[in-house]
Amino acid sequence: MKTRNKEYRYDLDGKEYRLIIQYKNVRRLSLRPRGEEIYASAPFLLPEREVFSFVESHRDWLRKALQRQQQAEDRIWQGEGEVWLWGRKRPLTVVYGAPQLYVGEERVLFFSRRRTKEALIKEFYALAAQLLAEEVKKEESSYLHFLRSHLYLQRPEIRYHSAKSRWGSCSYKQNRIFLNAFLIHYPQECLTAVLYHELCHFFVPNHSKAFYALLLGVFPDYRQAERILKQKGNL
Repeated sequence: MKTRNKEYRYDLDGKEYRLIIQYKNVRRLSLRPRGEEIYASAPFLLPEREVFSFVESHRDWLRKALQRQQQAEDRIWQGEGEVWLWGRKRPLTVVYGAPQLYVGEERVLFFSRRRTKEALIKEFYALAAQLLAEEVKKEESSYLHFLRSHLYLQRPEIRYHSAKSRWGSCSYKQNRIFLNAFLIHYPQECLTAVLYHELCHFFVPNHSKAFYALLLGVFPDYRQAERILKQKGNL
């Protein structure tokens, strides 16, 4: 069965969150807070009331998890903290200067003239998108060969966004792929996995066996990358 989502508004301590219930092939309920969104994974046939009961019974856990995320994020944008870049947690320093994101072996330097936290975050992911584009460029000859071997002769336009809900999306009619700038936090193979996932949708629009046969044929390590994306947090 295909994963299906239902979305609700959920109030926690006076703040509204998007509660996204993802019905999928799992055996038990689980929660995953991410920014202003709370994801609840649930077995396909589980009654909705049981999902809400599970969420309500974990309010204290959600409150603490969201607080830890917020504290970690605040430390970063105050100048010193840690951030996941390409699958490694590294010290990050915010420095006043012309916009630049320097990723060293042991430290990440984020140069910016922005003052507010919101503006810093927006600029960070705009710079992260540039790094992603550089990595995608390295894959260009490989993925163009894959497309042409299946008689798709156009060069797709690739854009980047920083929404927290989807790792990627595509439009066959517009010849366009969207990749999430949050992929900067994960190993490079996760970026490649999402890229090929969306490319394969140019040929198979659903998540059928034919789709995964095509995807695993061109990128055999897809399942491993998928597990990493599901297990780790963004920051």
